[in-house]
Amino acid sequence: MKNSMVLMTEGRIEERVIRFAIPILLSNLLQQLYNTLDTIVVGRYVGSTALAAVGSTGALTNLIIGFFIGLSTGAGVVVAQFYGAKNDEELHKAVHTGMAISLASAVIIAVVGIAGTPLFLHWMGTPDDVMEPATLYLRIILGGVVFMTVYNMGSGILRAVGDSTRPLIYLAVCAVLNVALNLLFVVGFDMGVAGVGWATIVAQSVSAALVLYNLIRTTAPFQLHISKIRFHREVFLRIVKIGLPAGVQSMVISFSNVVVQSNINSFGADTMAAFAAAGKIDTFIYMTMNSLGLTATTFVGQNIGAKQYERVKQGVRHIILLAVGSVAVLGTAVAVVSPQLVGLINNEPEVVAIGTVQLRILALTYWILAVPEVLSGSIRGSGIALPPMIISMVNMCLLRLVWLAAVMPIFRDYRVISICYPVSWFVTAACYIVYAKKSDWLSRYEPQQQS
Repeated sequence: MKNSMVLMTEGRIEERVIRFAIPILLSNLLQQLYNTLDTIVVGRYVGSTALAAVGSTGALTNLIIGFFIGLSTGAGVVVAQFYGAKNDEELHKAVHTGMAISLASAVIIAVVGIAGTPLFLHWMGTPDDVMEPATLYLRIILGGVVFMTVYNMGSGILRAVGDSTRPLIYLAVCAVLNVALNLLFVVGFDMGVAGVGWATIVAQSVSAALVLYNLIRTTAPFQLHISKIRFHREVFLRIVKIGLPAGVQSMVISFSNVVVQSNINSFGADTMAAFAAAGKIDTFIYMTMNSLGLTATTFVGQNIGAKQYERVKQGVRHIILLAVGSVAVLGTAVAVVSPQLVGLINNEPEVVAIGTVQLRILALTYWILAVPEVLSGSIRGSGIALPPMIISMVNMCLLRLVWLAAVMPIFRDYRVISICYPVSWFVTAACYIVYAKKSDWLSRYEPQQQS
């Protein structure tokens, strides 16, 4: 167990950051890879209507589970800080409270999501020819959401204590199983979008079982005891203080994406399929910066727990430079081969043409988002969540909605939708830089070092 763990409070910062971030990056890329293979199977063997159905549910799924993701982020920060401070008693409470949150959230998400699926899809303006397969697929995914919440919480706990390798191993098992089941259910049994959904659920159940097994079998202070899973009031409130703003932020941004998806839907199935295909590919770029944002959260959390504040400042600077550089290089490479990448998912000429434009706009500007991604992760790692929520909600939700409402009636073009992303990223990055320089997000801890 210890061989796979990276203690962020000691050693060379660059080495620790890269060693911790690479398994997260590989995990994210692997997860996106098998999600993309889902899309390829649907696009190639079922058709563009089914592809549009699967793609159009993404924003809605993110909206429904966004609140839980925020709470799991709060749990990870609390675990990292207690682990860095070597406070085993509070660490034990944080682990069991976090797992209780994951189970309770799964029940709420499943009940609300399954019951409300047709209504939600109708609000998004989902075309009639896409409605039936989209409803079926979304209900299957939400029915098995408990496996996703348990795996995400469990892997978040492991990452918070410095172990980013084991979640990668468990995800690899999940990915291989998912691909095999996709081919069996969709190609072999001709189950259509339902086959993709069931393959995902079965594979996620295996990864959830593996992460639970690891937490239960370990003898470390963060060992999980099933019988002790419950809400510890003080720790729960601390998690909520950090996780609630992050959850609200995720939900609101996801809501803006639902509105964006509604605008995409208004252009018809080809544009929906094109944006779905481009979205699957551009997420590979996003995952690079996301892995470094998660690394920043753990790095800051552990080092604040250990009261190493100068190390926090140095680490954040290193992570930002690494994120911007790597995303710029990767984005340029993706932009060059965009038609070929979109064509892998769906080779219909109109879908490839629209998807290529969308993908190139995002790929060449994603490096801008790397700055707020790392800074928001760093600030949350310090235990502050409200300012990041406000900055992100205003710029990545309200600004996008205003852009679409103001520009779309004048220029009725899908490119207007594409451009709203880099515009919002630029303004968000500027706000985060100002906040990081002018606020007391870290300095409020430093007097404790001198006392």
